[in-house]
Amino acid sequence: MIKHEYIPLNMKMGLTVTLYKGKGKTTSEPNNYRAISLLPVVYKLFETVVLRRLQSRHPPVELNKLQHGFQKGKSCKMVSFILQEARNYM
Repeated sequence: MIKHEYIPLNMKMGLTVTLYKGKGKTTSEPNNYRAISLLPVVYKLFETVVLRRLQSRHPPVELNKLQHGFQKGKSCKMVSFILQEARNYM
């Protein structure tokens, strides 16, 4: 997959399951459920291998300063806010 830069479609397909958030919320309200995606185990292992390779590179992989997803101490919510604010100024 790394050599050909291609991930087979069946490895990218997951099963989406909704989980009830609980805490006294009504079960009839759709917003009281959280969707999670269950991916094939082989794909999760592949992701782990790629992540460890990227983390151990010297020199480290340089990411855009706005890349917040999947990084320790950073949140996608902040980038979402920045994009929303930028759109307001366009």
